[in-house]
Amino acid sequence: MKMQKHNNRWKGLLLAIALPLLMACNEEMAMPEIQEVINTRDSLSGEEGFPGDLIFIDGAGFSDVSRITFTSVATETEVNAVYNPAVQSDITLMVNVPFDEEAGSELGPQTVKIYNSEGEFTTIDFTILQPDPFIEEFSVQVAEPGDVVGIIGQWFQNLQAVFFGDLPMEVVASTSTTIQAKVPEDAVEGANVRVVTTAGDTLSSGRLELDLGTFYLVSDFDDNGTHPNGDDGGQWWTWGDLTSGGENDENPVDGSYYQYTWDGTLENYYLGGSTNQSEDFGIQQTDPSKVFFQAYVTGAGTGAKPDVVLRTDGGIHWVYEIEGTDSWELVSIPLSDFTARDATDEPLDPSTVGRVGFEFNTSVNTGYSPENPMIFRLDNVRFLEKD
Repeated sequence: MKMQKHNNRWKGLLLAIALPLLMACNEEMAMPEIQEVINTRDSLSGEEGFPGDLIFIDGAGFSDVSRITFTSVATETEVNAVYNPAVQSDITLMVNVPFDEEAGSELGPQTVKIYNSEGEFTTIDFTILQPDPFIEEFSVQVAEPGDVVGIIGQWFQNLQAVFFGDLPMEVVASTSTTIQAKVPEDAVEGANVRVVTTAGDTLSSGRLELDLGTFYLVSDFDDNGTHPNGDDGGQWWTWGDLTSGGENDENPVDGSYYQYTWDGTLENYYLGGSTNQSEDFGIQQTDPSKVFFQAYVTGAGTGAKPDVVLRTDGGIHWVYEIEGTDSWELVSIPLSDFTARDATDEPLDPSTVGRVGFEFNTSVNTGYSPENPMIFRLDNVRFLEKD
């Protein structure tokens, strides 16, 4: 039925082109009258369409139409639509749904105005629909975790989320054609990027690859690293008022992990744990801004706030406070952010780091009791060296 209507409409247009145009010039022009609006995209009604869709408008008095505009209800910006007067008839108009952001086009509800030569107009209510987003390219082909990357494409309006593989990306800024988003710090390999808007979602055709640098694994507590095991292997120590420390595999982030527990006892007024001896981790870089201490940590809901403690040659200790959140989280700290706890005039040299530890400030944790112990868990302790 719809195809038959389209065929009849084309016949009417051809007949109109053949009629003498001077006849229309001598008649008094009437206001355009709308009878029916049809979108040639069969799945949509005549009251809505995507940018570029061809719309047929049936009615009367169209021989004197001078222009057609789409006005956003939200902004009241009026944008001219492109149509060809040479192929219109007195009873049918053809127009493509316009979308020109530079001219002020907006998605959503519109008022379509059909003007005659005297500036009078008839209106139609119409909605410009948002197409699914589309990713064309990235601003770079290779990035590092934490980098802000440009995602270039189309129809990014009404943005809801961006994902790097399964990991959410932090959106720094966005327009309809560009998204600035941060590569997750805990990304461990390249991945496709997915953009989600209220209209739909899209997956990039290619992967955004990662330059991860060089990792120096201290321990994954699964028999790997320079200090692969916990207390069972004698490669990690605990001291002071810590109740216990050891490996555990209950609800792990990745295999086994290490857990420190404190029941609130205050005899020594200090507590902590570390690798059991000074040992060269093999780091080559001497610039502390290019080496990162990394570990997956969680306070398991107890609010544990340990200092990460690194010891370098000469027995100098460098500290940085972290907080164990309720769930597992990757912390990634440039060694340039660590501060010296001992007197020294020298900056931290990553190549001389020989011990990793965690110390808990009892003045922070005195609110804990045996009925509410402090728990701190860690896994995949490592250093990341970047060029």
